[in-house]
Amino acid sequence: MWPHVCEECEPTPGEWRRVVPGVPPEVFIIPKRIGVVVAFNDVFAVDPPGYLFGINIQTETNFAATQIAAQNGIHSLKLWPRVPTMGADMSAVYRSDLDVIVVRPMAYAFSDWYGTCVEGQPLMWEDADYGETAEKLYARFSDRPITVILTGWENDHQARGLGCTDGFWKWPGPAPYADYLRGILNERQRGVQAAREAHPDAELQVLHAIDVNSIDDEWNVVRDLIPLMENEPDLISLSYWKWGEHGITEMLDYIQAYSGLPRGRIFIGEIGGPEEKQYDRIVAGVTEAMEWGCRLAYAWHWRQAWPGNMGLWKKNEANEFTGEATEGMRAIQELIELYYEED
Repeated sequence: MWPHVCEECEPTPGEWRRVVPGVPPEVFIIPKRIGVVVAFNDVFAVDPPGYLFGINIQTETNFAATQIAAQNGIHSLKLWPRVPTMGADMSAVYRSDLDVIVVRPMAYAFSDWYGTCVEGQPLMWEDADYGETAEKLYARFSDRPITVILTGWENDHQARGLGCTDGFWKWPGPAPYADYLRGILNERQRGVQAAREAHPDAELQVLHAIDVNSIDDEWNVVRDLIPLMENEPDLISLSYWKWGEHGITEMLDYIQAYSGLPRGRIFIGEIGGPEEKQYDRIVAGVTEAMEWGCRLAYAWHWRQAWPGNMGLWKKNEANEFTGEATEGMRAIQELIELYYEED
């Protein structure tokens, strides 16, 4: 299928801060891909349809986004579907021409329901069973020679209770939900790994990625949670928004040093900026990451529904999307031409 990741998959010599021994590291076959984050594109359940937070937006199915992406030479997407992960729309995505699909399963995205943030109660967006999802993917799509990566939201935020009913932007410290979150991540890794091991002959490859976004705090997921997991995660993704604070290589080195993962199993889950800075930021950041050893990178953001100009399609004064792409899309296409790896 795809060539094995060679030197990128070999750990760099050094001492890793793994407190709990993990399973022997697996070598996953992942082609180099540059893609886009498609977040909440399918906002059809909002009242009235076509509006989010009272803002007029243009909605489309995830499969429609897949088709438009393909027309622009994009072979991989990171999707935050509001619709069911295994429903008709997403099933069409798994049968599409995409060969690497990153999915963030969510059951209560942008609803009135929020977790209570006490032990035993699900946090916002955290009640999807990744093992069950992986098993269903293998049952229905085992013949597909694709990689599906199940991931979550920026865990450094969630460890601090972001999304709790007792304060949407509450940042208590030190991280009071860290142990609870570690249990969730352990369960996800166990579930995805078990499903994969149960289908050794499948063409499909389902992986689990932990998303991180900080190396600054007195407590962070990379240093203080991942090394204490039962087993090492399949992958780690970095949401990179630390422009002017930390270089992307600095953050990637930090992740590798504390996780012990080889470079080919760390990727960029988000990177971007406002329209006037998109091209330079995407080109510079993704190039640096891919040269470091990442094999995947995803630019923010396909269609930005809320106010602002960080989307990859221009909007008019009514906040409606036009058919005109931004310079960020040109950056993605140039990077795909440079790094795309044939199957």
